[in-house]
Amino acid sequence: MSYLYLPSTDAATIKSASENVIVNPGEDAVLNCTVDGKPLTPEHVRWERAGYDLKAKTSTAYANGTSQLVLRDAQREDVGHFRCIADNRVAGPASRDVLLIVKCRYLHESAKRDLYVVLFESVAPEIDKSPAMLRAAAGTGERARLPCRAQAAPTPTFRWIRSGQELHVNETSKYYVIQSQPDALTHESVLLIERIATSDYGEYECRAENELGVGSGVGRLDVKSAPEPPVTLTVLNVTHDSVTLGWTPGFDGGHRANYRVRYREAASERYRYEDSPPNAHQLTLTGLRSNTHYLFSVMAANVLGASNYLPDLTRAQTKVFADRRPQSSAPVRSVRLKISFFPSFSTGRTSLRNNTNPFTADDGLLTHYPAMIKNGGPFAEFISTVDNHSHLPAHHPGKAPLEFSSFLASSSPIGASGLLLLGFGVAAGICLVLLNILLLVFCLHRRLGSSPGGSPRVGPLRPCAGRKHHGGGNG
Repeated sequence: MSYLYLPSTDAATIKSASENVIVNPGEDAVLNCTVDGKPLTPEHVRWERAGYDLKAKTSTAYANGTSQLVLRDAQREDVGHFRCIADNRVAGPASRDVLLIVKCRYLHESAKRDLYVVLFESVAPEIDKSPAMLRAAAGTGERARLPCRAQAAPTPTFRWIRSGQELHVNETSKYYVIQSQPDALTHESVLLIERIATSDYGEYECRAENELGVGSGVGRLDVKSAPEPPVTLTVLNVTHDSVTLGWTPGFDGGHRANYRVRYREAASERYRYEDSPPNAHQLTLTGLRSNTHYLFSVMAANVLGASNYLPDLTRAQTKVFADRRPQSSAPVRSVRLKISFFPSFSTGRTSLRNNTNPFTADDGLLTHYPAMIKNGGPFAEFISTVDNHSHLPAHHPGKAPLEFSSFLASSSPIGASGLLLLGFGVAAGICLVLLNILLLVFCLHRRLGSSPGGSPRVGPLRPCAGRKHHGGGNG
């Protein structure tokens, strides 16, 4: 009996990751992510940030289960979340975000002394003007949500202005504000506008202010529509047969948007399409050809329509497939085996089968081959010797058995049991022919008999009594 031993596997998990990483402008930032799982290699851990070119400013290293992302010459525009993703394909990927904060220097002149004071770890409000922010769409009579997000430290104060007049939020049933802090540096204010009327459509200004300054952005409330296309599409990861893409969504038009990726080989005009999971802003395309250039695009759609695809400007080349399976240095020769046995005849059915236990080899010389035989009962094992002495690599525990061809081999078109039955059939046929010949001789002997003088009678046998004599004379 053979046994197949499979290595144990564990889904990849993230044990720990850096907390908020704070550096001065111009310094290098180091983000760590410690993972666990089996199997686990550097290829199973990656870093992502949508809309950010990681290749331009970062490098990665991996040792002892920890992936390290190094960002060179950190600047104000590098502030944000970097995502560590661990995925060994055993289960779903695990991820964790690490926030990078770059201390911003602001100079302000003291009123009493002609000195400049440099303030660290403080950030004047900066409004997020990405397409998903400061945009809203709603139908008449519905509620609208107009988000405004700012990065600032210390915490800013938000104000909403409409047609030059500050709105009195949370004081009437028309306007409400919900504030939150997604992370240590990011603050958000969402303006809720109840019972939308035609006069409510238009522009709204969001202002964020702290002791270091004021940031402002202009948002807009519109009727519901088809979504806008994603802002950016980037390649997050590449293997020999897959590419992971991520995109920054555009305005959804007031309805939940779904996304479809279009891709093709660079040398072909035939597109293929794949939809992303709901509420996802990334997708892994699998089943790609290795060492091949691909072009990618993405579009958005909701219940009111679809956007255009982005131009086919995002491209990637899949990696060359490397077969890491161990290769035998010695050639594998074909060996024919002969097994001799003497079955005992009984009412049971005698049969022989190949056992899948390893071969026995002596210094690389194949000497014995295990097999099993039964006669109407359980199989009993015996060892057959090899009728030739082909020099083959010896079998070692834990490695695959030697390949061979034999009338007992599974690669034979008939197989061991079929050939065995064929042999029994031929032997039985011969026995039947011999038996028929013996029966024929016996019958002839009985029918012909022998004459009194030892000569055989001629003619057919007739009864002696009542035989008449013909002729003219007396008896």
